[in-house]
Amino acid sequence: MARHLLVGGTNIAPSYTNGVLGAGQLDIQVQFTGGPAALTPGEGVADAELIRFVQGPPSGIGANIVSPWIHGRDIITAGGLGSTAQAAQVSTITITASSVEAGTLYVKLIDRTDGESPFTIKNYEVAIAASAAQNDIATAINTAINADLPSWIASSTVATNVVTITGQVRDADNDYGTIFELADDQSAADDDGLISGLTVAFATTTPYSPGAGDGYHLKKMEEELRGTAYGYYNRLELPIAPTASVDPTDAYDMYHLVVGKKSKFASEINGVDNRIEIYIAIPDGASAQGVFQNKLNGYLASLDFPAIDLI
Repeated sequence: MARHLLVGGTNIAPSYTNGVLGAGQLDIQVQFTGGPAALTPGEGVADAELIRFVQGPPSGIGANIVSPWIHGRDIITAGGLGSTAQAAQVSTITITASSVEAGTLYVKLIDRTDGESPFTIKNYEVAIAASAAQNDIATAINTAINADLPSWIASSTVATNVVTITGQVRDADNDYGTIFELADDQSAADDDGLISGLTVAFATTTPYSPGAGDGYHLKKMEEELRGTAYGYYNRLELPIAPTASVDPTDAYDMYHLVVGKKSKFASEINGVDNRIEIYIAIPDGASAQGVFQNKLNGYLASLDFPAIDLI
């Protein structure tokens, strides 16, 4: 499946100069015998069988960034998501202690972000005194974790008998949002078994979510697709990377289309995934987003797709 990303700026109202849009502007074009022309609001597939999405180029690029020409009747799905912030994973360790015997508590933090073993594991060894209070044990665990806090954990705090651990989100310093797991083992001083009177409970109160339209995720996506968009594949012969269109500090509304290649206008290879994914990212609150959305919805309505409303 081929993927294409087009990114708008804070004002996406289209304005052409010699056929090239201004930086950060977005438009939908139709194919006529005389060449590409802007889609008029309200035009549908009966008026324009072929359309494409167009982005004004960033600095240093002299031509529009465009999606492939697509046949309206080949659109399989169309939808969108309004910008939603990332949510860091938050997990807790709750200690319940009564008449505790002496021993050692081993707490494990397991990084499961990539989903494949071997996983990165941090081990913490906490000495438990006989008759230790639950709040003191929780404090000791928190102290041990903070003494060797892994890079994929943002913070560890304690309140009474509960330790709260928060994972990282993707940002300027972290390439991924953390998904982690907690585990423990116990060794009583007398018999190496479980520590009598000690209960350790784990819970995840907030799972990690990448959100929708997060700028740091889009930045990574743009970097991965620079070959498709700009012809840039990071070769040694091409050491100058194109200017990025994504501002990682922005939040973006995301429009998404999946397009097949079944029409007479598209070539298709048997046994190959011939679908195209098109993502259009517009900063939340961008000027003229409504104009773009109305054009898109007018065309989609002619194909019986429901309207997309991200404003």
